[in-house]
Amino acid sequence: MKDDAPLLSFWDHLEELRWRIVKSILALLIGGILSLFFSDRILALLLLPLGELRGTVHLVNLSPLSMVMVRLYIAIVAGLLAGLPVIVYQVWSFVVPGLYPHERRAVPWVLISTFLLFVIGASLSYAIMPFLFKVLVEAGYQGVENFWNIREYMGFLLGFMGAFGVVFEMPVAVYILSVVGIATPTGLRRSRKYAIVLIFVISAVLTPSPDPFSQIAMALPLVALFEVSIGVSALVHRRKKRRREAAEAENAQ
Repeated sequence: MKDDAPLLSFWDHLEELRWRIVKSILALLIGGILSLFFSDRILALLLLPLGELRGTVHLVNLSPLSMVMVRLYIAIVAGLLAGLPVIVYQVWSFVVPGLYPHERRAVPWVLISTFLLFVIGASLSYAIMPFLFKVLVEAGYQGVENFWNIREYMGFLLGFMGAFGVVFEMPVAVYILSVVGIATPTGLRRSRKYAIVLIFVISAVLTPSPDPFSQIAMALPLVALFEVSIGVSALVHRRKKRRREAAEAENAQ
């Protein structure tokens, strides 16, 4: 813990937390409002995954509020992404005074990794969307036209990207579990075969196509992330072992 940090009462901490939450909410609101001015460009970007299916799939507006809700979805997601750096800074500023030096050094990397892994996961899901939409259309019945509600389309697309981004947080989750002593590299290695089976089951559920190639394409990045998570856990335990040995050597003197 920082030795020269001023001691604050419970109510002082609560007041600081309140203001940091207010600043985070303001960042989200400002980011969301600003994104409304670019909603047409963002909407065009989110329609790109349809690609060559534009002539086969017809997006329709089925209610007076559908486009309003679509723009609201866009504002929420864009506001979250735009305000995330401010939120990360507020979290960092609130927790850093109570951390030990080695914990203080780790927090920025955890926050940066969380953001980058989410972006990578969401971007990867966006990249495979054209293939997924093509599979969905080809799974239809001959003679049945594809009229998709644009509100449901946006909900599906943004939800899929968000789910992929969350799944890609696996290394960060394993890091935190390893720090608190719940996860160990030995335990993760022993559960590898069960984890791989679970990953392929999840991929089969998320991929509506019976085609094994699409399921493998989705599962392989998750298997790679699991292997990375084992390495992260091993690194954490090596550092904990070195600190423990250093503390024992210091106490022995």
